[in-house]
Amino acid sequence: MALVKRDINSDTKNSAMQEVKHVKVGNYQCTTTNTPNLFKIEREQGGYVARCNYGKTEKIDRKTGTIKVINEVTLKVVKTISEGKDLLYEAEKIRRKKKSGNLAPTVSATSKITIDSAIEDFKNDQFYKDLSENYQRHYDNYFRHISDYMGQLNPADVKVSRIEGYYDYQLNRGNMSTAKKNKDGSINKHFVSESNPDGISVNTLSKHKTALKNLWKFMIKKECYGVDINYPVLTEIPKVEVEVDGKIIKTRKIAPKRTPLTLDELNYTLNDAIQNEADRSIVLMIALGAIVGLRRGEAAALKIGRYYHDHRMQTGEEMWSLNDFYKIRSYYEEHNELILIDESIVHNSKDTLEFPKNGIIRMAGKANVLNDIVEYAMEQRQQVADAMGYRIKNNDRLYMPLINVISNSEYNVEKISRKWKEYQGRRNKRMIAAGLEPIPVIRFHDLRHTCATLLSEGGVPVPEISKHLGHIIAGEGQINNTTTKVYIHDRKPVRDNVIKYWDSHIKIDWEKSMRVSLNDENNRAHINGSGHLVIQNEDKKRIMQLRKRFVLTEEEMAELLFSEEEAEDNKTET
Repeated sequence: MALVKRDINSDTKNSAMQEVKHVKVGNYQCTTTNTPNLFKIEREQGGYVARCNYGKTEKIDRKTGTIKVINEVTLKVVKTISEGKDLLYEAEKIRRKKKSGNLAPTVSATSKITIDSAIEDFKNDQFYKDLSENYQRHYDNYFRHISDYMGQLNPADVKVSRIEGYYDYQLNRGNMSTAKKNKDGSINKHFVSESNPDGISVNTLSKHKTALKNLWKFMIKKECYGVDINYPVLTEIPKVEVEVDGKIIKTRKIAPKRTPLTLDELNYTLNDAIQNEADRSIVLMIALGAIVGLRRGEAAALKIGRYYHDHRMQTGEEMWSLNDFYKIRSYYEEHNELILIDESIVHNSKDTLEFPKNGIIRMAGKANVLNDIVEYAMEQRQQVADAMGYRIKNNDRLYMPLINVISNSEYNVEKISRKWKEYQGRRNKRMIAAGLEPIPVIRFHDLRHTCATLLSEGGVPVPEISKHLGHIIAGEGQINNTTTKVYIHDRKPVRDNVIKYWDSHIKIDWEKSMRVSLNDENNRAHINGSGHLVIQNEDKKRIMQLRKRFVLTEEEMAELLFSEEEAEDNKTET
């Protein structure tokens, strides 16, 4: 039966008025009205009290931590009788939904409610499932810390002061008796951060706060944890003291340290990767970040067809209609010195393609030295494809780590940051062994800063740098004004100065590059047609003794595949 809004049990004009009674409702002295559960307050300012019955509801017993089912009745004060009737009508709708089963309980009436149980339920929620594997690991790490501090508490008892106490604990946990220590008595590096030797960094703490906010949002949505206010939203992370430009300031967020490479450092890095890294995709990754100036998601999304101007680029009409690109389509296809950057990959569970940041599609310059690096990487990739028996397609990603080339599988965009960080560690170990000062470890995004800085220092016009990087066009005396933001369109892209700079300043000694072919008869390992690694028994025994099981890192696998060493007769397949 449909629910129709009406005056609940109101009298008709012809019916007699109900007898008025004086009653006490809560703390108010009232008189009855013609509407059941609606009372008029006996005071000068007037008003009404609505007794709203929402039906059977789950409530948490704060003493035992268990859920009890009670009849939820709430008193609400309103100014007019119509407002009171509206509240009674809404309560009646909720009560009827509960009776029909549309608001069924989400937690067993006998289960004990704690922060830990809420976290376990949260991990079954769609929000958590939609996170990428990497983000899920981060959330799991945050929740481990949260559980250690207040996991056994009832969520209804956790208010602002308790959460801010958690923040203080995390910032100072390195000083706690529970801090993990090394054998020499020093604090374990995983228990503190570089920016805060006493605990985690304030930036990481902000991520803990985000996890808490999402956990509380989940508990409020489920309506069975005794939580109706998102208390983490009301909390404040403590300020910490940091040094900026020689001055000590207090802040809740430490800006990332942007450290672009110098030209000498970039040249050294490119040559080191070419001479020492068996996986040739490493040097391609560096070049895409530092020479093309790609963001991580753009580097992951760049397709082979876009780079080589394949006639089957499969470019959608929507892209060409954006920013007047339809007017320069033929111009781009005729100019092989340009790279179309029209896609980026966001880090979620499905690696969704989208437009680059701010929706700006751009043409980047393609230097000859970049072509050499791409050909160097693609040569190895073609060797693997030939051995595996598959064809490289124009719609495949240009940058692919060797392990993904061998398995012919996609990779998570976040892998780029990890591969770049791991490579820097290997490079710096080689530098220390050679008696050189190691190059500071930087983020992958700092390679983009390197691109902009070196081009600017090299005298490349700022507007051309801006177009190359996909920024709003900037010019002398007109930076960020309406003219440069709206009216200047890049209809005939020219990147001659960008290309000329890189070709004249990047120096690579190709004679020292690792030109070892896959499956050469002198290599220590081979790949068969099934994609299995055929390895010498001697190497397998060595790895088993080292790790107690046969596990190879990507770098170790590449080294075995492309290392020239006298082969043994006895080999094993794995």
